[in-house]
Amino acid sequence: MSQQTRQNEDPHHTGSGLTGSHTAGGKLTFPQWLLNLSVWYQTLAGVALTRPGMYYALILSVVAAVAVIRQINIMLILAGMLLGPIVYNFRLATAVGRALKIRRVLPSGVCAGDLVVVRLEVKNTSTRRAVCAVRVTDQVLRVCPGRASEEGRPSVVVAFLAPGESTTVSYEGRLARRGLYRFGPLTVTTQFPFGLVERKIVLPLWDELVVCPRLGRLSGRWGFEQREPRETVPHRDSRESRRGDEFFGVRDWQRGDSLRKIHWRSSARHGKWVVRQFELPRNQDVALLVDLVRYQTEDISDGQVEYLISFAATVLSHFVRERGNNIFFGVAAKKNVWVYGPASPSLLRISLEHLAVVEPGQHELFSDLWSTYQGVARPGTRSLIITWRPSQLVQLVRSAPTNSRGGRGMVMPYIVQVPGAEVDEIFSLGH
Repeated sequence: MSQQTRQNEDPHHTGSGLTGSHTAGGKLTFPQWLLNLSVWYQTLAGVALTRPGMYYALILSVVAAVAVIRQINIMLILAGMLLGPIVYNFRLATAVGRALKIRRVLPSGVCAGDLVVVRLEVKNTSTRRAVCAVRVTDQVLRVCPGRASEEGRPSVVVAFLAPGESTTVSYEGRLARRGLYRFGPLTVTTQFPFGLVERKIVLPLWDELVVCPRLGRLSGRWGFEQREPRETVPHRDSRESRRGDEFFGVRDWQRGDSLRKIHWRSSARHGKWVVRQFELPRNQDVALLVDLVRYQTEDISDGQVEYLISFAATVLSHFVRERGNNIFFGVAAKKNVWVYGPASPSLLRISLEHLAVVEPGQHELFSDLWSTYQGVARPGTRSLIITWRPSQLVQLVRSAPTNSRGGRGMVMPYIVQVPGAEVDEIFSLGH
């Protein structure tokens, strides 16, 4: 009586719950029936019969049809028994989507060719049901540079997760090319326990990973190759330049070394020619400018472009690791980018990320980059230009107007041609 009185006082009262709503008479209204139908439809989304499940459903249909037509009770019982596994498989499969929570963890500081290990943290949020035999498939897409291309669809299997339990699974592989990679979405599938019904859920979980250019190795001769242009700095006393170098050891004589650098006592002691090794002052600024302007008439392959970028990344890493000075790094490409600041891991990371996604340009933008460099860099900065067209850049640099800040103290750049015999001698890519 009390329940009936309360309902009479509130004619709009219905029972609580979205799927259990009812009127005083116990009948569903049309909006409530429509809501229950939408919830049931969402449960069916991504659910499908597997190939064995189709064969099983065909046999079930034949048995049920014969039982109904012929009115054979034993076959009706058999049809009900055959229906049980497929219904049970459906109930367990549909519960997976509500129970799983997945988080992707990507590595950092990855270069082309490095081993990439991606971790997936999986948690079963259900408090009553375990999760069994779930396959998680990821999608890896290379976004840029160039056209987007799919790199693969790695997958891992979560064998068992108790209620409320978490686990970490991982997959690994190598990304051979630099660029920006997009991970996602995640696809979760399960056919547990009988393999008759498959539930597929697409999780909109996206992450991005910047793969930096492949780093190589510089030979010991690289230090000598970089010191030679410093002696040609205009308006500075060469004796003062040599006094600025710090002697730190000796090395074997190599072709091209000056006879004035031979250390006679050490040569007599070792029985072979050795020269003094100098180290540049750590307070000297350096600049690395990369020219990626490629005209349609130039026969420059994509492999040569990648080789030049790898060489530039290796030189930049060497500058950051060996020098405690300011570094200007710039790239003339499809769009000019430049970075300037103290040598630090953060400057190296930002610069390598620029090199990871840079694309060669077809318009002359190096003059703009050179003008920016002259306006930013301090007088006395040693500059290195990496290019595949050295003769054109020599004319461009000589004809460029001198910035007032650089003035008479700007050091003439040292230009390295890639590919070239000099680079092949001092640089090698690891395998």
